[in-house]
Amino acid sequence: MTTPTEPRRIGLMGGTFDPVHHGHLIMAEWLASALRIPTTWFIPNRIHPLSKRAHITEARHRLAMLSRAVAPFPGFRISEFELKRNAVSHTVDTLEHFKQQWPDSELYLFMGSDNLNQFLEWHEPFKILELARLAVYTRRTDSDPPEELKNHPRILLVNSPVIDISSSHIRHRIAENLPFRSLVPQRVFEYITSQRLYVS
Repeated sequence: MTTPTEPRRIGLMGGTFDPVHHGHLIMAEWLASALRIPTTWFIPNRIHPLSKRAHITEARHRLAMLSRAVAPFPGFRISEFELKRNAVSHTVDTLEHFKQQWPDSELYLFMGSDNLNQFLEWHEPFKILELARLAVYTRRTDSDPPEELKNHPRILLVNSPVIDISSSHIRHRIAENLPFRSLVPQRVFEYITSQRLYVS
């Protein structure tokens, strides 16, 4: 429990969420529980700096799916900060925004081990480490992080269960008219179906 002398911990999880799926929710819940973080903000991107996709689903649909997915989780929130900016979504800018909002809080940036391996390609990675700790969802079989990041005091590796679900795989299954109900929350499944999203 947070005390007056302990900085409040805030989790931040960015992504395109196109669509949000059970893997996103498991990762966020697992990291928040392991690090005793009471509030986690999901931050959908407007323009992802490393994305190679030509088309991303409209923000209104991604927000609608995300809202339905996080509703059952009392500690989960959604920030539209990146969606409202007409610019590339650089994580360092988002962290500065949250730090301005809650200057006394300790920020934890949630990510998978695959993102950690690409972290040095991000915009101002060491500035990010000044603003937040990295909470990395990692498996025992994952490769070691880059040499510059090994044993970094601001990077927390949290041993986690293997979850092999991806948004790209879900989009592919829908386009191929294959079942996907088990991969997303029920209300997200209903929304995708009613809006005929990802249909080729």
